[in-house]
Amino acid sequence: MSETKFKTFVYLLTNSVISLMLEKEPLTEQEALDMFYTSEIYGLLEKESTKIWWLSPEALYEILLEERGMIK
Repeated sequence: MSETKFKTFVYLLTNSVISLMLEKEPLTEQEALDMFYTSEIYGLLEKESTKIWWLSPEALYEILLEERGMIK
């Protein structure tokens, strides 16, 4: 996948995860953005080689919740 396509895909996935966070949690948009962009899962998402970008926004959100210790 070209770098431009990959970055676009990550951008779209990120927007979807942020939307889920805002829908399911009492967060401001800025809080959700800060939380996601500083997460380990986002760091992995930025690397095409991890293939994390193949996951659905819902799966990424679940992993983020696990990372934050909100679910086991």
